[in-house]
Amino acid sequence: GSFPLGLWSKQLFGLSNSTDAPDRPICPYMVTRKCKGDIFARIRDKLTKTDVLNLASSLGVQMRNIHQLPLPHVEHISKSGNEDIKAKENSISDVTHVPPEWKQVVSTLDRRKKSIKKHLSNWGGSIPQVLIEKAEEYLPDDIRFLIKFVKDDDGDSVYVVPSWIHSDIMDDNILIEGTTEPGTSTDCIAVEDLNKMDAIHIIDFSDLSIGDPLCDLIPLHLDVFRGDIDLLRQFLRSYQLPFLRAESNKDIYKSIQNSKFSRASYRAMCYCILHEDNVLGAIFSLWKDLGTATSWEDVEHLVWGELNQYQQSCSVGEIN
Repeated sequence: GSFPLGLWSKQLFGLSNSTDAPDRPICPYMVTRKCKGDIFARIRDKLTKTDVLNLASSLGVQMRNIHQLPLPHVEHISKSGNEDIKAKENSISDVTHVPPEWKQVVSTLDRRKKSIKKHLSNWGGSIPQVLIEKAEEYLPDDIRFLIKFVKDDDGDSVYVVPSWIHSDIMDDNILIEGTTEPGTSTDCIAVEDLNKMDAIHIIDFSDLSIGDPLCDLIPLHLDVFRGDIDLLRQFLRSYQLPFLRAESNKDIYKSIQNSKFSRASYRAMCYCILHEDNVLGAIFSLWKDLGTATSWEDVEHLVWGELNQYQQSCSVGEIN
């Protein structure tokens, strides 16, 4: 019933016990620092727009730092005691060609995709039925297409490099120790100043995992920013990392064949549809007009279209 410490052991444990994980021991973690401050959810209505813009900038720097942390060495599955894991991996075609660090992510998303109508129907009436019926058609035939792309020059396949992801950056997991001086312009904030900011703390890393860094933008944009495009842009100005990264943070966006799968907005929308929580309910609550949407493309472009502008700017080095 127990498992060794470490990220890969936790991932494999979750994969082999996905149906009864609540009855199992949780992954141990340690408290490394006690942080002072107020929970953002409790004080957000007291903050000025400038304060929240500065918060978005600081979060961009902090998420950049988290997403650049080196991953631990991949641990191989032992020969015994992992039949369930191997069986679930083998349910995906050619899973042996999926990099080890992506196997658990691909397996989990593939399992949800196979029962996507049931998965979305579990959220009650928060999702238009016409979209539930079109979800399977909208999602890629092969989940690996969200992380695997074809290079322009030689036609070879390339997988993006995953990163650490917090997985739960919501307004109750942000501590604010203080706010900026009234009237401070966000245009005057230098990156070195943001790096020195000690007023913002991201807490609760109990769901820490690895995966596509786009997944961290989902709770940020929908919960922390409440869909505010100005806050998302401010975050991205400080984040400054490409979404499709190879080793050493090299942007591979311009070197791969252009397709909907390489579009940041499409991938973010797919992660929303396949999310274990009802993030779609948050989307249709924030954007009331989407209640009459008849295609997932309409939802994608309204909610996540800004990510495509950012992705283009990354590829030409024009982030500002």
